[in-house]
Amino acid sequence: MNELYYVYPVYQKNSFHVISKAHISYLSLKVKVQEIDESILDNIMWTGDKSILLHPVGYLLLGDSVRMFYSRIKRLDRLKKVAKRLGGFDTADSDAISQVFVNVLNELDLVIVPSEWAKECYLNSGVDIPIEVLPHGLNSSFLNNSKEITNKTIKELLEIKKKHDARLILFFLWHSGYRKGADIVAQAMSEIQKEHDNVFLVVKTGDIVDTYLHDLLKLKMIHIKGWLSDDELRQLYDVCDVLVCPSRGGGFELNTLEGVSRGLPTLATNGMCFLDYIEYIIPIQAYDKVVVLKDNPIHIGYGYEVDINDFVKKLHDVLDNIQSYKLKFKKYSRQVRRKYAWSVICEKLYEILDDYEFI
Repeated sequence: MNELYYVYPVYQKNSFHVISKAHISYLSLKVKVQEIDESILDNIMWTGDKSILLHPVGYLLLGDSVRMFYSRIKRLDRLKKVAKRLGGFDTADSDAISQVFVNVLNELDLVIVPSEWAKECYLNSGVDIPIEVLPHGLNSSFLNNSKEITNKTIKELLEIKKKHDARLILFFLWHSGYRKGADIVAQAMSEIQKEHDNVFLVVKTGDIVDTYLHDLLKLKMIHIKGWLSDDELRQLYDVCDVLVCPSRGGGFELNTLEGVSRGLPTLATNGMCFLDYIEYIIPIQAYDKVVVLKDNPIHIGYGYEVDINDFVKKLHDVLDNIQSYKLKFKKYSRQVRRKYAWSVICEKLYEILDDYEFI
């Protein structure tokens, strides 16, 4: 059986971990996959002739600080000495990547990105190796029709909803609050709650609290913190009524697609990665280009800022016509489940890796 070495953050709970585990779960059915935690990458004594995938390439080979850069840049030379094929996955949080990252990518045999926006960014920035687009996918928890609520916190959220006859608007703030549009959500919700006294904002964060949470705490809001299992995350979507994703940048924004898969009316930026599945969301007009991540060593370009007036207008319309929107998104949910199930996405991944002789 062919053997593939997949390097990723095995013990960190973040999006790279989640996506990597989905890839490995499927690929392991067809090839032997060796899972390597990125923290021990420098200590492994490898012999040559290996097919190696890195996820994410930028963090593993450059890091996110000057201190990390000088140690990690040496990894590339070591990996190339033992790699039969060397490739990996990464994203584009803006419309340009740095020259140093371009130089690193051009030493690989293949890079896989999650959206056409990301591919265009890489091409325009000077990447000249093969670039393949592979969307993120939906796991089994999002593909079933279960409405069961078992998580204690989400049960309490449901009780609040019933008690106040409330509408719950969900926003994810894992990190990068400015990029995610947290300040825009705060501004829009301030306007919405002036006219809808039964509308609550539900903010889902991880274990690290973003500084932009401060502005959201001034609203009528409910904060749900920490890691949720796949099924618990499904429960959160099912209890809420609307999802908002006014991101200024991002490579795919999986939470948006997950929300649609659960039939949640979903508003997102009309541009960037969202264009790949624009037919399934309510697009918020975006005109102004803005720097997405200041002083980032990899993502150095621009994204788009949504028009606050269009955001508020469309959110009002959804709240005023919630049942008709839910019927429309019930149809969308069936479509995205078929198109973006991990089994479908990972079959394409297998074909890509086969085409480029990684397996």
